[in-house]
Amino acid sequence: MWSSKPLHDNLAQVASSFPPEVSETLSNLTLTQGFLAFLVLFIIVPRVFELLRNIFSPVSRIPGPLINKLSPWPLEIATFKGKSHLFARALHQKYGPIVVLAPNMISVGDANEIKRIIQNEDWVKSEAIYGNFRQDPHRPTLLAFTEKKAYSRRKRMLSSMFGIRYIRSLEPLMKSCVDAGVAHLDKLCENSNNSTVINLQHFIHGLAIDTIGATTFGGSFNVVENGSHPLPSRLKAGMKISAVMQLISWIKYIPFLPKRDPYIEEFTFKIVDKRRKESGDVKHQDLLQHLVDVSDDSPGSEFRTSDVQDESVILLAAGSETTANAELFTIMQLLKHPHVMKKLVEEVDKWYPPSEPDRETECAYSQAGMTYLQACIDETMRLIPGQATGSPRDASKQETVLGYGIPKGTTVFPNTQEAHLDSDNWKNPDKFVPERWLDIYSQNQTSSVPYWPFSAGSRVCVGKHFAFQEMHISLTTLLRKFSFEYVPGQDETTVFRIAQQLQANSYDVKVKRRSV
Repeated sequence: MWSSKPLHDNLAQVASSFPPEVSETLSNLTLTQGFLAFLVLFIIVPRVFELLRNIFSPVSRIPGPLINKLSPWPLEIATFKGKSHLFARALHQKYGPIVVLAPNMISVGDANEIKRIIQNEDWVKSEAIYGNFRQDPHRPTLLAFTEKKAYSRRKRMLSSMFGIRYIRSLEPLMKSCVDAGVAHLDKLCENSNNSTVINLQHFIHGLAIDTIGATTFGGSFNVVENGSHPLPSRLKAGMKISAVMQLISWIKYIPFLPKRDPYIEEFTFKIVDKRRKESGDVKHQDLLQHLVDVSDDSPGSEFRTSDVQDESVILLAAGSETTANAELFTIMQLLKHPHVMKKLVEEVDKWYPPSEPDRETECAYSQAGMTYLQACIDETMRLIPGQATGSPRDASKQETVLGYGIPKGTTVFPNTQEAHLDSDNWKNPDKFVPERWLDIYSQNQTSSVPYWPFSAGSRVCVGKHFAFQEMHISLTTLLRKFSFEYVPGQDETTVFRIAQQLQANSYDVKVKRRSV
């Protein structure tokens, strides 16, 4: 028979921690009364105090819906659905350049304030957000460091991996993956009377994950050729969970929810362990080798084997996902603007004449002269930036933004997408006009315009040069070999899960071999 004695004993124990007169009253309560008292003292009262704190917080004076100032639920629901970027966009359109997202969280869309926050004053990354983006709470990756000195040490340790000279040395590995992709498309076209319809989303993401495999782990995953690999789908699922956990942190306390994906944990451990064992005999020229070389499992080490694994996962997930999405969105924009596609293909043919089909695509050569291609990439990332809501920062002291007092500890989203789409900053901001960038390039104004697809300041994305090199090689080679045709009726809705991406897992296009 069930007994209430254990619960009553626990209530009595809790009661003993209060002043004598309160303790005596609580000890004499019945079980039902005790439960109600517990509910009031430990759930209702704290919530009331929290509500009052939110009501009287300086953040409540910032424009935005009342519910956002009182509860995080609207933002959490939007985040769970992958719609936090649309949630913030709608608020800015209604309320202006500064809005409340949730208690203690605001979004800023003013270009001058964004530049001040992420570049001029270089506010620290938000602990409230990036603290939840760590597999080991005490050992963050380069992406998730919030303490500036620790971040600087890790960045110095890994900086040579992302220098232009080292990235250039990876070009042959990137080309091998693109060549495999071209061969795959060529075979599909050959089997379908010179043209075929493909899932471009699947192809581009497969190409990106193969490229990361070749440049990081010493070998392509052959996703393009074989059609699948367990790793990309596990990474995508992990990114979805991580995106939700950034703002809905209580999810990580769900019992039996693994801290790490068992498959990814085993996969990365085996690769790192194998590389360690053969490091004395063979030196691989890839990113993993550099990580292994600087790692040390001695007591007190700042960079152990587990850190190599975690940084590798970030390279895999962030490196493949963000670059693939930028490439995919660029091709999508080209397909919807045939006159831009025509102009770009003319530039490709100028630099790589069709009469020289066997000539290799050279990234340094392309990046130095193919300005219209770069303009198409930049214009796409202006319209659809990967980090749609910006890299969140913390106010480390009392601040003032656009005349509003911002308490210390407030999380501030420097909403770069809002600045990218602001008519005060860009003429016809919602239109795809690559030509706007040609004047910017000629006047050497790229760093002066409100454009931050890779963030800025000390936390600018270290993989920026890697991404541009991969995009130039991939897009140039594909446009040299194939023509692409828009297929109407595709779902172009985006979601934001770590990176802005297509909601659908498919985007069909017609591909045809170019007659050269």
